[in-house]
Amino acid sequence: MTISQKLDIFYLENNLSEKGGEDDNYFTLQFKFFAIKLPNSEFRKKAVYIHDIQHILFDCDTT
Repeated sequence: MTISQKLDIFYLENNLSEKGGEDDNYFTLQFKFFAIKLPNSEFRKKAVYIHDIQHILFDCDTT
């Protein structure tokens, strides 16, 4: 299985946007009692998949 395939499965299993929201204009930070909607910066768009690969490699959940 390729990394790309594992990422696709990871996004589906964790109810995340396709490509981890890389193409979205905004993303949401969810806290216990509230959420904040923030612009999806170019840096975040370029780095989000690396962060997501770390979740897969270290078998970490997204909470």
